[in-house]
Amino acid sequence: MAGCATPKDDEFHVALVKQGPGKAMLEISHREPVDVDGTNGLTVMMHKVTYFAALNGPGPTFVNPHFADVPPEYHCVGTISLDLEHAMVDIDMRRIVSKPDELLQTVPHPANGLHRIEKIKAEKHGWWF
Repeated sequence: MAGCATPKDDEFHVALVKQGPGKAMLEISHREPVDVDGTNGLTVMMHKVTYFAALNGPGPTFVNPHFADVPPEYHCVGTISLDLEHAMVDIDMRRIVSKPDELLQTVPHPANGLHRIEKIKAEKHGWWF
């Protein structure tokens, strides 16, 4: 029996871009289902979503890092912990869903979990959060 192995649709792909001493960018992407109304009814399609986290400081745990979410209206709090020796990252972020004048209400972020860092590279960019 022959075949090829492909990643599961909900699998996360993580890259770490080191941008200098105490500065790194974490890129987290995955495909998630999206419901689309079509002429034949509701269809589920897959859509690639990418989140970015700016990691400032020595680490390995970063508290409330700047986190670019999708959609960008969400503000996130929590921690991101790196284990570079084993090329792993533990994401424990929460989306703030309450309005500014309400008591703080959060929900777990879809990117949460322990993920393998597939790529670690050093790169200088002119941009930063």
